[in-house]
Amino acid sequence: MNITFDDRSFNLTYCTNIYSGVSYFDLIDNLKKYAFPVIKSVSCNKKFGIGIHLSKSVTYDILKDDNILHFKQWLFDNNMYVCGINGFPYFNFQSKCIKDGVYFPDWSGVKRYNYTSDLIYILNTILPLGV
Repeated sequence: MNITFDDRSFNLTYCTNIYSGVSYFDLIDNLKKYAFPVIKSVSCNKKFGIGIHLSKSVTYDILKDDNILHFKQWLFDNNMYVCGINGFPYFNFQSKCIKDGVYFPDWSGVKRYNYTSDLIYILNTILPLGV
């Protein structure tokens, strides 16, 4: 949501990294459960940017079937857009041993490169024009 303060324009966004989820459907459920109330209370029916964490498993789910197109339409229908994707860590952000494995797989292997490429593709596909 674009707001103005002292003649400067800012985007007010909401980051959903803290909510766990291992599937595309978990992502949608978390947005409904946690992001909707925040957005409805502050957005005044304006488009609202969200930040999301996409683990490898959620990324895989979004790229299956027509999920990416469904997600893009769902965001549009709910007056949201993704303004940023957190692809770090590779696994679920809420894993018990996140600190031990947060750097793996690292950039020395093809897994991290492929995962990052998938995240770029997703963001490029779902971003509305002009954002």
